[in-house]
Amino acid sequence: MLDETLFDQLDLSEGAVIFDDALDALRNDTLQIPPFKDPVEWIYDNIELPKQATFRPGNMRLNGFQRPVALDALDPEVDQITVLKGVQVGWSSFLKAMLFYGISYLALKAILTQPTDDDAKGYYKDQIEPHFSDVLSGIRRTPSRGEVQDTWDEHRFNNGSQLYFRGAASDDAFRRISAQWMMADEVDAAAWQSNSEKSQADKLALYRDRGTAFIDSKLWVGSTPLARDTSLVWREWSLSDQRRLHVACPHCGASQYLKWGTKKTEYGFRWTANENGHVTEAWYQCETEGCRIDEHYKEDMVESGEFIPTAIPNRPGHRGYHWPAWHSSAPKARWTILAQQWLDAQGDTELLKRFINNVLAEPWDDLGGESIDTDSLKNLRMSYRAEVPDDVVVLTLGGDTQTNKEGMKDGTSDRIASREISVVGWNKKRMPRLILHKVILGEPGDADADAELDALINSRFKKADGTEMKISASAIDMGGDYGDQTKAYAKARATRRVWAIKGKNQAKGTRSATVWPRKVSRSTSSGSAWYMVDTQLAKDAVSRMLAIRGPGAATFPSHFSDIYFDGLSAEKLHIDKKGNRHWQRKKSSQTGEEWDCLIYAYAALCGLQASVREYRDLNLAAKKLGIEDTLPPHDPETGELLEEAPVKVPSRPSVSRTKSEHETEKPQRHGAVDMQKDEPPAAPKPAVKRKKIAGGLVRGSTSRRW
Repeated sequence: MLDETLFDQLDLSEGAVIFDDALDALRNDTLQIPPFKDPVEWIYDNIELPKQATFRPGNMRLNGFQRPVALDALDPEVDQITVLKGVQVGWSSFLKAMLFYGISYLALKAILTQPTDDDAKGYYKDQIEPHFSDVLSGIRRTPSRGEVQDTWDEHRFNNGSQLYFRGAASDDAFRRISAQWMMADEVDAAAWQSNSEKSQADKLALYRDRGTAFIDSKLWVGSTPLARDTSLVWREWSLSDQRRLHVACPHCGASQYLKWGTKKTEYGFRWTANENGHVTEAWYQCETEGCRIDEHYKEDMVESGEFIPTAIPNRPGHRGYHWPAWHSSAPKARWTILAQQWLDAQGDTELLKRFINNVLAEPWDDLGGESIDTDSLKNLRMSYRAEVPDDVVVLTLGGDTQTNKEGMKDGTSDRIASREISVVGWNKKRMPRLILHKVILGEPGDADADAELDALINSRFKKADGTEMKISASAIDMGGDYGDQTKAYAKARATRRVWAIKGKNQAKGTRSATVWPRKVSRSTSSGSAWYMVDTQLAKDAVSRMLAIRGPGAATFPSHFSDIYFDGLSAEKLHIDKKGNRHWQRKKSSQTGEEWDCLIYAYAALCGLQASVREYRDLNLAAKKLGIEDTLPPHDPETGELLEEAPVKVPSRPSVSRTKSEHETEKPQRHGAVDMQKDEPPAAPKPAVKRKKIAGGLVRGSTSRRW
């Protein structure tokens, strides 16, 4: 062993000194471990967005509502992130960027699952494969002979990370895979549902199990919500801490999260529109002080906003984020454009559903996103300019047969039969305009009662311009004690499209494909035809109609009493723990004939569209008749009627159809909504010769009124 004293006395050579200095420099500079980068910083430094993919090309910068979600990826206490999102919020780019951060920088195992295998393969081809030459180039490996080869759905990288792509349609898709990050995209698509008899369990639960091998695994769930009762992302969001982005009012400084609001709320989005219904400006009304917040403040508010939990999660570590479209800086997410979409959706169920899902980032339910109560329905009353509103295209009748007990003076009771009748007009968007509702005393088969109903069915109803309309189809319920009489009544009036109907007896919560049946039912003894309709499906449709507010909403004559609306709201939609939906009477004294008659009138419309070619498309029928989508002028904010405009007679196109085409409609086998493939009822042959056109309008052979 070298003596230490002797070692101290030795002189180091010049070369040793140079080597020692160089080693120190290498240790301080080159061998120094670089500082850790969070996903926000790494994404900005490593991902560049081309101008073809974004309105903001260049280094990818996460915005104010994306950054907190990205940073949750590093929080060991977070095990699930649920994003309830609208459209145009950058979710696809965000998800891809986080995936690259996980496999390239954190070197972990990740799986990204789309609804189907085709979706997953398309996502890989379009979103991942092009980046093998840039973002992923540094970790891509070249497998040697004997090593596992990469495929589109499984990749291994030279930093130890692994990446899988799967479709959720099959339960077996998740077998033998374990991952630290499990990304579930568009979970409200049908393929994610566990409604097959072969399904092992809830697919998200099966997916979550893929991470049990890792202490720091995370489940990412993101989707635009669809229907409330089946939405997986809404279910998961409801179990989370439900974080909403709170922003400060630039004027008063009050913290709040933005809500769409209504005309009845003191807060929410507001706008002005010109005489053509085009939105010219939009702003937000502050919830605290009523300040006007213009859109040019949006980006600063979002950038400095804070996500605040609004609920207690089902377990610690489950964070939920709400991303509505109005937070986005995308050009098509400007507030004026969103307000225009809202206005355009009024009176159109499909557009309204799309707005609620895509803009509000909220699920659609069977009540159209708004609960229906009696007071709300009463607000739909308005003064008609004539018996029939201007925009009505066709009239139908719905009838309900009842046997009621009524007390007699001597203390006994008698059974009084009656039929309640509603006549309903339908505009080109299949929205109802109630014309009348009345009670006809007497049982079916009674001469006086039948004559009164005949008179109603044969009546002519006038519009403000003098146009006369007839009832084009009638559906009368044959339930109760008078089934045979109702069938006989309908059989004798088959040429007037008077149909006997019966509600379909089916398992609670189930629905048919269409309201009107595919096949007609016939009594073996009399040969009378009757139709088994899906009243539950019809109630779903009508309830959505009654939930719509604003221009295009359902209307009722101003003279309708409050009692009518009590009957109209006599049923409620119940949803059990399994998600089964079923309409049933509320616990009240109301028997709900008003509601039933409206449902049967809608069933008659479905039968009419299934039977007669010219009624298949009410938009086309309205166009042929020159019917504009107009109602009496009213204040869009308060709903109050304004001074009525002068009656304007719309121009009508000439009709060149032959008499035979007018007087005999052949049954059709295909159609649009609620169209059937089987034999529909025969069309009428009028007793009085008249020229007829679509929509039930008539012109007498000698009369000049129209």
